[in-house]
Amino acid sequence: GDLAGAGGIYAAIRHRFPAKKWKKLLHHETYVLPYTFYEEGGLCMLKGDADTATPLFEKAESFKDFNFEMPLALRLHLTRDLLRRQKQEKKADEKAAKAAAKQKK
Repeated sequence: GDLAGAGGIYAAIRHRFPAKKWKKLLHHETYVLPYTFYEEGGLCMLKGDADTATPLFEKAESFKDFNFEMPLALRLHLTRDLLRRQKQEKKADEKAAKAAAKQKK
């Protein structure tokens, strides 16, 4: 069904628990919200949706002066590198597909 596999889990979590809803509920726990945006961005990235993941990572990065800020900064740095490589691979695949289609003509 629709909830089979990682994509279905991703859709269910994003639908049921979007980070925007958590913002109102977790205003006292200053470290939870940036990690929530980071985790939601990670789910988007696993699905291959870099366009949605990027602003979520940027939102997580915008929080300052909270407990566990440094570990999150490290995770975001590593994730940004991975996301950049993922985008480069996607562009290379698109370029290769375009070249292959051009050769067939």
